[in-house]
Amino acid sequence: MKAYNEALSRLDSLIFYRRLNQDPVIKSFRTMCAKWSRSSPGQARKYFFEFAARLVESAELLGLEGNIFGGYLLRFFQRDENPFTLECERNTDLKYGSAYKLALRDAETLLYLLRLDLREFCADAGLCKILRDYVPARPAKQPGSLAEVGTATPLTLLEQLIAWYKKYFCGLFADYKMLKYEGIGLRGIKRADEADFDDIILYAPQKAALCRNTESFLAGAPAHNVLLAGARGTGKSTCVKALAKQYHDKGLRIIEAAKDSLPGLPALLGVLAGRAPRFIIFLDDLSYDESEKEYKLMKSLVEGSVEKLPKNVLLYATSNRRHIIQEKWSDKVNSPEDEADGEIHQSDAVNEKLSLADRFGLTITFPKPSPDEFMRIVLRLASREGVDLSAEELEAGARRWELAQGGLSGRAARQYVNNILRRV
Repeated sequence: MKAYNEALSRLDSLIFYRRLNQDPVIKSFRTMCAKWSRSSPGQARKYFFEFAARLVESAELLGLEGNIFGGYLLRFFQRDENPFTLECERNTDLKYGSAYKLALRDAETLLYLLRLDLREFCADAGLCKILRDYVPARPAKQPGSLAEVGTATPLTLLEQLIAWYKKYFCGLFADYKMLKYEGIGLRGIKRADEADFDDIILYAPQKAALCRNTESFLAGAPAHNVLLAGARGTGKSTCVKALAKQYHDKGLRIIEAAKDSLPGLPALLGVLAGRAPRFIIFLDDLSYDESEKEYKLMKSLVEGSVEKLPKNVLLYATSNRRHIIQEKWSDKVNSPEDEADGEIHQSDAVNEKLSLADRFGLTITFPKPSPDEFMRIVLRLASREGVDLSAEELEAGARRWELAQGGLSGRAARQYVNNILRRV
């Protein structure tokens, strides 16, 4: 059987990894194989070039190097989300079941495709050599490695794939440290705003408390939903983003959810409950005014619903308000002229507004830095960036900047140092 007929037959035989046939690059490969079986070599070469163009475009996008057809196939197998890969991710022992035998057949197909010599599909040996030894403009670090194709067997290839799923997971969670939920589905963040705890100067006790809670969560021990509350610009959101970098290799994934996506969160929780990673759903800048009743939904999500959060999910929220919901003096005492229209049980109204914040088991407070602490942040940042100004010059400029920006915060300090660098 000619190579193109054999390749099509192998692709048609896939069971668990059958979605490979819907991949744009592989669809182009299939078209090329079909044309080779029906057309003259001269006509079929056109479809080889179309396939090569799609393959190169994907290689540049993904940063693949070397044998990019083989690399592309491996990447698909490593990340495909199907019943077999999901069970491997959960560390299920499948070795003696039928699923393992079917996956072994798929691994045999993968190995066949990895060993294909593209010169059999096109007489352009120069192009085939480039595709086999490709050097992308920006190579990407690919996690994990598999056995050399020349010495691999379907069994060794499958066992290495299984080990990969257990360590790196599959689907979106294999590729992304941070994801976004917007009420429809999950979207991986390709250019995530990665942070490091060293970026946050001061607040050592707050960072330590957040890390202790997160480490307990990752270890399967009891852990709290967390509210990070305090002054704006103090590093609350940066702390949560820093968790993604610090604990990614231990199985943590951060999912940022917008406030208006909360009605869809129960469905998302149902999806996450069956997965192996540990998830923190990140609600940034959470606040409500008294006219917004969605906070009641938030209350039931954190605690109070008949359905508990999955064991592999926690909620971390940041807010500039300690109690999240806007409070007014009228909540504390009614003026005589307002008594007729006021709440009969004033304490009930206050307790209702405090009840959301109280449902977070751990509240970490980030106070506004003092003037001396603000200067410490400025001097530390300036030193890191190599700013060539004396301490006196930096402090004088920082005071003017703080007055103009209207507040002491780590964010204001960073903006001041960035402004200096911009003028250099």
